[in-house]
Amino acid sequence: MTPAVEDLAAIRQAVERASAFLADPSPPSLDRGTAELEQALRQLATFRGGLCPGCESPPARTAFLSEAERLRIAIYCAARLLQGAADFFSGWNRRLGELLGGYTAHGDAAPVPRLSHLSLHG
Repeated sequence: MTPAVEDLAAIRQAVERASAFLADPSPPSLDRGTAELEQALRQLATFRGGLCPGCESPPARTAFLSEAERLRIAIYCAARLLQGAADFFSGWNRRLGELLGGYTAHGDAAPVPRLSHLSLHG
């Protein structure tokens, strides 16, 4: 396995770990999932294997492309989980608007008033 393939595999594994955490909607799991995604992003930002040094042979090139496809699929799955979470939050936000503010003149749920807040983690 070439270093470029190993790097892609490490990034994919971080994305897959993030997805496992994102599938569990508890706050600690979501925090760990976020940390895993941030790690994957840092690794991806420093990845320089686009030209795949060491992939001159057809088997090495095939392994690189295969791992790149596996990474693409892992990112797609993580994106679906994140979109599902966003949709869930949006639905609850709409429901909260209905409960707190009723409806607008057009029949839509009233917007939920936003309060400014600061969140610190330490």
